Amino acid sequence: MKNMKRKKYLSLMVLVFFCLSTFVQGFALADDTCVFGNTESDEVKPNIVLLLENGIEMRHVTWHSNFDNTKDYLSGVIVSDVSPANGPLAGATEVTVTGKNFADGAIVKFGDNAATNVVVVSDTEIVCRTPAGSGTVAVTVTVGDKSASKADAFVYGTMPVTVTTVDPASGTTAGGTSVTITGTNFAYGATVKFGSASATNVTVVSDTQITCTSPAGAAGAVDVTVTNSDSTSGQKTGGFTYVTPTNPPNVSSISPTAAWYDQDDYR
Repeated sequence: MKNMKRKKYLSLMVLVFFCLSTFVQGFALADDTCVFGNTESDEVKPNIVLLLENGIEMRHVTWHSNFDNTKDYLSGVIVSDVSPANGPLAGATEVTVTGKNFADGAIVKFGDNAATNVVVVSDTEIVCRTPAGSGTVAVTVTVGDKSASKADAFVYGTMPVTVTTVDPASGTTAGGTSVTITGTNFAYGATVKFGSASATNVTVVSDTQITCTSPAGAAGAVDVTVTNSDSTSGQKTGGFTYVTPTNPPNVSSISPTAAWYDQDDYR
């Protein structure tokens, strides 16, 4: 009788162990899959992501039996990177902020000052322009009642402007040549001069590229200068050469104005 009970007990233990093993293995699903129960029908894709304090995502999350799926468990905002990480005191630098859980209506601050032209590109990327400021500041993104900061993420200061290339490097004295200028630390609102004449249609494409239209100028080489709104500037000496356009051929007369031919010559 005792042996039978012992066998039943051992069989029950084996069965329990087998069930527990199956239950635990059931959670070993693909990344980002959470199990809210112990049956296949309870397996659902998550609408939340839990994060450790250092920002690393947790995997294979299981929940207590009293998990409330009506509660807002939305993860907090994360700011991972700010690029470029420096710009002029006057602001207006176009900056890309990357992170997680960004949403429309997000507010970005550099220190205590709000950024302008904020565009939420996706839930992981925001593009904006820096406000005026000074020193080294944190960058903070706020979405609703949730916010996150990256300390010492942006440095204000006088950044040296450089002009590396002017393409094309020549154009007519009449002006009107579309030109692309490359270099470093260009800022929104920058101006461009060819010699002493101001370029038109100046567009700061990025902190390394400007497009513009050359003004009229005298034949010869001139310096090309880019000046930011904080008065910092960079120059390429002899970066553009004005050339006098070649006069096209001018036909003033044709003589004779008529000719006779014998059609027999063309048989």
